[in-house]
Amino acid sequence: MEDTFISFDTFRSLCREKKVTEKAAQNTLADFLNDLGIILHFKDFKLLDTPVLEPKWVTQAVYKIINSPKLAENKGVLVLDLLDDILAKGKEEDYYYPPEKYPFIIELMMKFELCYGIDDKRVLIPDLLEAQEPEIDFDVENSLKFLLEYDFLPRSVMPRFIVKRHMDIRDELRWRTGVVLQDDAFHAVAVVKADERDKKIFIYVSGEQKRDYFSGIRKTFQDINRSFEKLPVVERVPLPDNREISVEYDELIGHEMTGKDEIFIGRLRKGYPVSKLLDGIEDPVKRKRRGEREEAQLLRKPPAPPPVPKEEWYEKKSWKGVAAVISVLAGVTAIVGGILKFYGVF
Repeated sequence: MEDTFISFDTFRSLCREKKVTEKAAQNTLADFLNDLGIILHFKDFKLLDTPVLEPKWVTQAVYKIINSPKLAENKGVLVLDLLDDILAKGKEEDYYYPPEKYPFIIELMMKFELCYGIDDKRVLIPDLLEAQEPEIDFDVENSLKFLLEYDFLPRSVMPRFIVKRHMDIRDELRWRTGVVLQDDAFHAVAVVKADERDKKIFIYVSGEQKRDYFSGIRKTFQDINRSFEKLPVVERVPLPDNREISVEYDELIGHEMTGKDEIFIGRLRKGYPVSKLLDGIEDPVKRKRRGEREEAQLLRKPPAPPPVPKEEWYEKKSWKGVAAVISVLAGVTAIVGGILKFYGVF
Protein backbone atom coordinates (compact mmCIF):
# COMPACT_ATOMS: atom_id res chain seq x y z
CA MET A 1 0.00 0.00 0.00
CA GLU A 2 1.57 3.31 -1.09
CA ASP A 3 -0.89 5.58 0.70
CA THR A 4 -0.31 6.05 4.40
CA PHE A 5 -3.42 8.13 5.03
CA ILE A 6 -6.79 8.92 3.48
CA SER A 7 -9.36 11.66 3.91
CA PHE A 8 -12.36 11.04 6.13
CA ASP A 9 -14.62 11.54 3.12
CA THR A 10 -12.85 8.60 1.44
CA PHE A 11 -13.38 6.55 4.60
CA ARG A 12 -17.10 7.37 4.52
CA SER A 13 -17.27 6.35 0.86
CA LEU A 14 -15.74 2.97 1.71
CA CYS A 15 -18.29 2.58 4.50
CA ARG A 16 -21.17 3.27 2.11
CA GLU A 17 -19.79 0.69 -0.33
CA LYS A 18 -20.01 -1.86 2.49
CA LYS A 19 -23.60 -0.83 3.28
CA VAL A 20 -22.65 1.14 6.41
CA THR A 21 -24.59 4.27 5.51
CA GLU A 22 -25.39 6.01 8.80
CA LYS A 23 -22.80 8.54 9.96
CA ALA A 24 -23.08 7.38 13.57
CA ALA A 25 -22.23 3.81 12.51
CA GLN A 26 -19.35 5.07 10.37
CA ASN A 27 -17.97 7.03 13.31
CA THR A 28 -18.28 3.95 15.53
CA LEU A 29 -16.34 1.88 13.00
CA ALA A 30 -13.62 4.53 12.87
CA ASP A 31 -13.38 4.35 16.66
CA PHE A 32 -13.13 0.53 16.56
CA LEU A 33 -10.39 0.62 13.93
CA ASN A 34 -8.50 3.16 16.01
CA ASP A 35 -8.91 1.11 19.21
CA LEU A 36 -7.69 -2.01 17.40
CA GLY A 37 -4.60 -0.16 16.20
CA ILE A 38 -5.44 -0.71 12.53
CA ILE A 39 -5.63 3.02 11.85
CA LEU A 40 -5.05 6.22 13.80
CA HIS A 41 -8.07 8.47 13.90
CA PHE A 42 -8.69 11.40 16.21
CA LYS A 43 -11.90 13.32 16.81
CA ASP A 44 -10.19 16.67 17.38
CA PHE A 45 -11.41 19.24 14.84
CA LYS A 46 -7.95 19.85 13.34
CA LEU A 47 -7.13 16.11 13.17
CA LEU A 48 -10.49 14.68 12.16
CA ASP A 49 -10.00 14.67 8.40
CA THR A 50 -6.88 12.47 8.29
CA PRO A 51 -7.32 8.80 9.23
CA VAL A 52 -3.78 7.38 9.20
CA LEU A 53 -3.57 3.92 7.63
CA GLU A 54 0.05 3.35 8.68
CA PRO A 55 0.73 4.43 12.30
CA LYS A 56 4.49 4.28 11.70
CA TRP A 57 4.05 7.20 9.31
CA VAL A 58 3.30 9.36 12.36
CA THR A 59 5.93 7.92 14.70
CA GLN A 60 8.69 8.30 12.12
CA ALA A 61 7.78 11.95 11.59
CA VAL A 62 7.86 12.70 15.33
CA TYR A 63 11.14 10.78 15.69
CA LYS A 64 12.73 12.78 12.86
CA ILE A 65 11.62 16.08 14.34
CA ILE A 66 12.69 15.37 17.92
CA ASN A 67 16.08 13.97 16.87
CA SER A 68 16.85 16.71 14.35
CA PRO A 69 20.29 18.30 14.91
CA LYS A 70 18.77 21.63 13.90
CA LEU A 71 16.32 21.38 16.79
CA ALA A 72 19.16 20.63 19.21
CA GLU A 73 21.04 23.67 17.94
CA ASN A 74 17.94 25.83 18.50
CA LYS A 75 17.54 24.47 22.07
CA GLY A 76 14.14 22.93 21.41
CA VAL A 77 12.73 25.67 19.20
CA LEU A 78 11.39 24.27 15.93
CA VAL A 79 11.14 26.75 13.07
CA LEU A 80 8.31 25.36 10.95
CA ASP A 81 10.04 26.39 7.71
CA LEU A 82 12.65 23.71 8.48
CA LEU A 83 10.15 20.86 8.21
CA ASP A 84 10.89 20.41 4.50
CA ASP A 85 14.49 19.51 5.34
CA ILE A 86 13.73 17.58 8.54
CA LEU A 87 11.03 15.38 6.99
CA ALA A 88 12.74 14.88 3.62
CA LYS A 89 13.26 11.27 2.50
CA GLY A 90 16.80 10.35 3.50
CA LYS A 91 16.42 6.65 2.71
CA GLU A 92 14.37 4.71 0.20
CA GLU A 93 12.28 3.14 2.97
CA ASP A 94 11.46 6.51 4.57
CA TYR A 95 7.88 7.75 4.35
CA TYR A 96 6.90 10.75 2.26
CA TYR A 97 5.37 13.73 4.06
CA PRO A 98 3.45 16.16 1.84
CA PRO A 99 3.74 19.77 3.06
CA GLU A 100 -0.03 20.06 3.43
CA LYS A 101 0.19 17.43 6.20
CA TYR A 102 2.81 19.31 8.26
CA PRO A 103 0.08 21.07 10.30
CA PHE A 104 -1.49 17.66 11.06
CA ILE A 105 1.81 16.33 12.43
CA ILE A 106 2.47 19.41 14.56
CA GLU A 107 -1.12 19.45 15.84
CA LEU A 108 -0.73 15.79 16.80
CA MET A 109 2.45 16.60 18.73
CA MET A 110 0.57 19.35 20.55
CA LYS A 111 -2.27 16.97 21.36
CA PHE A 112 0.16 14.63 23.09
CA GLU A 113 1.79 17.55 24.90
CA LEU A 114 5.16 17.20 23.18
CA CYS A 115 5.26 20.86 22.16
CA TYR A 116 3.44 24.18 22.17
CA GLY A 117 3.26 27.10 19.78
CA ILE A 118 5.46 30.15 20.37
CA ASP A 119 4.02 32.01 17.39
CA ASP A 120 2.76 31.22 13.89
CA LYS A 121 6.22 30.17 12.72
CA ARG A 122 7.74 28.39 15.71
CA VAL A 123 6.94 25.71 18.29
CA LEU A 124 8.89 24.68 21.38
CA ILE A 125 9.64 21.13 22.51
CA PRO A 126 10.37 21.42 26.27
CA ASP A 127 12.13 18.05 26.47
CA LEU A 128 14.90 19.55 24.31
CA LEU A 129 15.43 22.67 26.42
CA GLU A 130 18.76 23.30 28.12
CA ALA A 131 19.21 21.41 31.38
CA GLN A 132 20.90 24.30 33.17
CA GLU A 133 18.61 26.19 35.56
CA PRO A 134 18.84 29.97 35.01
CA GLU A 135 19.36 32.56 37.73
CA ILE A 136 15.99 33.28 39.38
CA ASP A 137 15.08 36.15 41.69
CA PHE A 138 12.55 34.49 43.99
CA ASP A 139 11.96 34.47 47.75
CA VAL A 140 11.75 30.75 48.49
CA GLU A 141 11.75 31.08 52.27
CA ASN A 142 8.51 33.07 52.43
CA SER A 143 6.72 31.14 49.71
CA LEU A 144 4.06 28.43 49.81
CA LYS A 145 5.94 25.14 49.54
CA PHE A 146 4.72 21.78 48.27
CA LEU A 147 6.42 18.57 47.22
CA LEU A 148 5.47 15.67 44.94
CA GLU A 149 7.36 12.47 45.68
CA TYR A 150 7.42 9.63 43.13
CA ASP A 151 8.50 6.00 43.27
CA PHE A 152 9.27 6.50 39.58
CA LEU A 153 9.26 9.94 37.97
CA PRO A 154 8.55 9.65 34.23
CA ARG A 155 10.79 11.94 32.20
CA SER A 156 7.77 13.36 30.37
CA VAL A 157 5.98 14.75 33.46
CA MET A 158 7.83 18.06 33.65
CA PRO A 159 7.86 18.78 29.88
CA ARG A 160 4.12 18.05 29.75
CA PHE A 161 3.55 20.41 32.67
CA ILE A 162 5.47 23.14 30.82
CA VAL A 163 3.31 22.56 27.74
CA LYS A 164 0.07 22.71 29.74
CA ARG A 165 1.07 25.91 31.58
CA HIS A 166 3.05 27.61 28.82
CA MET A 167 0.74 30.64 28.71
CA ASP A 168 1.93 31.55 32.23
CA ILE A 169 5.69 31.30 31.58
CA ARG A 170 7.47 34.37 32.92
CA ASP A 171 10.14 36.05 30.77
CA GLU A 172 10.98 32.78 28.97
CA LEU A 173 12.34 31.33 32.24
CA ARG A 174 12.10 27.68 31.33
CA TRP A 175 14.54 24.79 31.29
CA ARG A 176 14.20 21.07 30.73
CA THR A 177 13.30 20.26 34.33
CA GLY A 178 11.71 23.49 35.49
CA VAL A 179 9.83 26.68 34.81
CA VAL A 180 8.88 30.03 36.36
CA LEU A 181 5.20 30.94 36.06
CA GLN A 182 3.31 34.16 36.66
CA ASP A 183 -0.40 34.99 36.87
CA ASP A 184 -1.37 38.65 37.00
CA ALA A 185 -4.95 37.87 38.03
CA PHE A 186 -3.73 36.15 41.19
CA HIS A 187 -0.72 38.47 41.56
CA ALA A 188 1.33 35.35 42.07
CA VAL A 189 4.60 33.82 40.86
CA ALA A 190 5.57 30.14 41.01
CA VAL A 191 8.82 28.24 40.61
CA VAL A 192 8.31 24.59 39.70
CA LYS A 193 11.24 22.23 39.22
CA ALA A 194 11.96 18.52 39.16
CA ASP A 195 14.84 16.59 40.68
CA GLU A 196 14.90 13.52 38.44
CA ARG A 197 17.58 11.77 40.49
CA ASP A 198 15.61 12.07 43.76
CA LYS A 199 12.28 11.60 41.89
CA LYS A 200 10.71 14.73 43.36
CA ILE A 201 8.97 17.83 42.05
CA PHE A 202 9.21 21.02 44.12
CA ILE A 203 6.55 23.74 43.94
CA TYR A 204 7.08 27.22 45.39
CA VAL A 205 4.44 29.95 45.07
CA SER A 206 4.50 33.56 46.29
CA GLY A 207 2.11 36.47 45.91
CA GLU A 208 -1.20 37.87 47.12
CA GLN A 209 -3.33 34.87 46.12
CA LYS A 210 -0.68 32.18 46.19
CA ARG A 211 -3.00 29.48 47.53
CA ASP A 212 -5.44 29.98 44.67
CA TYR A 213 -2.67 29.91 42.06
CA PHE A 214 -1.13 26.86 43.68
CA SER A 215 -4.49 25.07 43.49
CA GLY A 216 -4.42 25.29 39.69
CA ILE A 217 -0.80 24.13 39.49
CA ARG A 218 -1.56 21.18 41.74
CA LYS A 219 -4.57 20.24 39.59
CA THR A 220 -2.39 20.27 36.46
CA PHE A 221 0.01 17.77 38.02
CA GLN A 222 -2.87 15.62 39.22
CA ASP A 223 -4.23 15.47 35.66
CA ILE A 224 -0.82 14.49 34.28
CA ASN A 225 -0.22 11.87 36.96
CA ARG A 226 -3.66 10.31 36.38
CA SER A 227 -2.81 9.84 32.70
CA PHE A 228 -0.28 7.18 33.72
CA GLU A 229 -1.49 3.79 34.81
CA LYS A 230 -0.78 3.14 38.48
CA LEU A 231 1.74 5.93 39.05
CA PRO A 232 2.21 6.26 42.84
CA VAL A 233 2.64 9.89 43.91
CA VAL A 234 2.82 11.18 47.49
CA GLU A 235 1.94 14.82 48.15
CA ARG A 236 3.98 16.33 50.97
CA VAL A 237 3.99 19.61 52.89
CA PRO A 238 7.44 20.92 53.94
CA LEU A 239 7.69 22.22 57.50
CA PRO A 240 7.68 26.03 57.73
CA ASP A 241 10.93 26.23 59.70
CA ASN A 242 12.72 23.29 58.09
CA ARG A 243 11.87 22.67 54.41
CA GLU A 244 14.21 19.67 54.30
CA ILE A 245 11.60 17.78 56.34
CA SER A 246 8.06 17.29 55.05
CA VAL A 247 4.82 15.63 56.14
CA GLU A 248 2.42 13.67 53.95
CA TYR A 249 -0.58 15.78 52.98
CA ASP A 250 -2.96 12.83 53.53
CA GLU A 251 -1.48 12.35 57.01
CA LEU A 252 -2.36 15.94 57.87
CA ILE A 253 -5.87 15.53 56.47
CA GLY A 254 -6.29 12.37 58.55
CA HIS A 255 -5.25 14.25 61.69
CA GLU A 256 -7.68 17.06 60.94
CA MET A 257 -10.62 14.72 60.23
CA THR A 258 -10.07 12.85 63.52
CA GLY A 259 -9.76 16.03 65.59
CA LYS A 260 -6.01 15.85 66.23
CA ASP A 261 -4.75 19.41 66.38
CA GLU A 262 -1.03 18.68 66.33
CA ILE A 263 1.35 16.43 64.47
CA PHE A 264 4.56 15.51 66.30
CA ILE A 265 7.85 15.20 64.38
CA GLY A 266 9.99 12.85 66.42
CA ARG A 267 13.36 13.68 64.88
CA LEU A 268 12.82 17.36 65.76
CA ARG A 269 11.21 16.63 69.15
CA LYS A 270 8.61 19.16 68.17
CA GLY A 271 4.90 19.40 67.38
CA TYR A 272 3.26 21.46 64.62
CA PRO A 273 -0.36 22.71 64.42
CA VAL A 274 -2.13 20.69 61.73
CA SER A 275 -4.43 23.55 60.74
CA LYS A 276 -1.48 25.92 60.27
CA LEU A 277 0.32 23.50 57.95
CA LEU A 278 -2.81 22.86 55.88
CA ASP A 279 -4.06 26.46 55.85
CA GLY A 280 -0.70 27.53 54.47
CA ILE A 281 -1.43 25.72 51.21
CA GLU A 282 -5.23 25.53 51.10
CA ASP A 283 -8.19 27.67 52.10
CA PRO A 284 -9.82 25.93 55.11
CA VAL A 285 -13.38 26.60 53.88
CA LYS A 286 -12.65 25.11 50.43
CA ARG A 287 -10.88 22.16 52.04
CA LYS A 288 -13.88 21.47 54.27
CA ARG A 289 -16.27 21.63 51.32
CA ARG A 290 -14.13 19.26 49.29
CA GLY A 291 -13.96 16.82 52.20
CA GLU A 292 -17.74 16.91 52.54
CA ARG A 293 -18.17 16.23 48.81
CA GLU A 294 -15.76 13.29 48.92
CA GLU A 295 -17.51 11.85 51.97
CA ALA A 296 -20.91 12.22 50.27
CA GLN A 297 -19.61 10.45 47.18
CA LEU A 298 -18.44 7.54 49.30
CA LEU A 299 -21.86 7.29 50.95
CA ARG A 300 -23.61 7.34 47.55
CA LYS A 301 -21.37 4.63 46.09
CA PRO A 302 -23.57 1.57 45.44
CA PRO A 303 -22.48 -1.79 46.87
CA ALA A 304 -20.73 -4.19 44.52
CA PRO A 305 -23.11 -6.74 42.95
CA PRO A 306 -22.73 -10.34 44.13
CA PRO A 307 -20.58 -12.53 41.87
CA VAL A 308 -22.46 -14.63 39.32
CA PRO A 309 -21.80 -18.37 39.78
CA LYS A 310 -20.02 -19.92 36.82
CA GLU A 311 -22.86 -22.35 36.15
CA GLU A 312 -25.30 -19.43 35.77
CA TRP A 313 -23.10 -17.52 33.31
CA TYR A 314 -24.90 -18.74 30.21
CA GLU A 315 -28.27 -17.77 31.68
CA LYS A 316 -27.16 -14.29 32.74
CA LYS A 317 -25.21 -13.42 29.58
CA SER A 318 -26.98 -11.14 27.10
CA TRP A 319 -26.57 -13.00 23.83
CA LYS A 320 -28.28 -10.13 22.05
CA GLY A 321 -25.33 -7.94 23.09
CA VAL A 322 -22.84 -10.59 21.95
CA ALA A 323 -24.55 -10.77 18.57
CA ALA A 324 -24.30 -6.99 18.27
CA VAL A 325 -20.55 -7.08 18.98
CA ILE A 326 -20.04 -9.84 16.41
CA SER A 327 -22.01 -7.79 13.89
CA VAL A 328 -19.85 -4.71 14.51
CA LEU A 329 -16.63 -6.72 14.25
CA ALA A 330 -17.89 -8.13 10.97
CA GLY A 331 -18.41 -4.57 9.80
CA VAL A 332 -14.87 -3.68 10.89
CA THR A 333 -13.50 -6.61 8.90
CA ALA A 334 -15.45 -5.55 5.84
CA ILE A 335 -14.21 -1.96 6.06
CA VAL A 336 -10.57 -3.03 6.56
CA GLY A 337 -10.89 -5.34 3.58
CA GLY A 338 -12.40 -2.50 1.58
CA ILE A 339 -9.51 -0.18 2.43
CA LEU A 340 -6.93 -2.79 1.48
CA LYS A 341 -8.73 -3.66 -1.74
CA PHE A 342 -9.20 0.00 -2.59
CA TYR A 343 -5.45 0.53 -2.50
CA GLY A 344 -4.60 -2.60 -4.40
CA VAL A 345 -3.31 -4.81 -1.62
CA PHE A 346 -5.53 -7.66 -2.86
